[in-house]
Amino acid sequence: MIYLATMVVLPYAAFVFFGERLFPFVKPAGLPQRIRWYYGKKMALVMFLAMACANALVFFLDISPIPAFAIGGFIFLVSGLYLHKKRVKFVESIT
Repeated sequence: MIYLATMVVLPYAAFVFFGERLFPFVKPAGLPQRIRWYYGKKMALVMFLAMACANALVFFLDISPIPAFAIGGFIFLVSGLYLHKKRVKFVESIT
């Protein structure tokens, strides 16, 4: 059984935290809110992919859950830092 909380709840929580909105399917009207909304969607996608990798490690390679999700967390951390750096450069370029 796939750890459903890691595939649904954690990406949604990442969107809410980084996008600062509760509804991912409603596009905001203002530019600053839209920038945050896109950033939240990207971070949720990165979280989903990292947790998909962790679930693949658990179920296909028979690694115990703690190291597998630690690897998934590391993938999320590295990818998230890259996206954050790109976002900071973009926001600095438009201001």
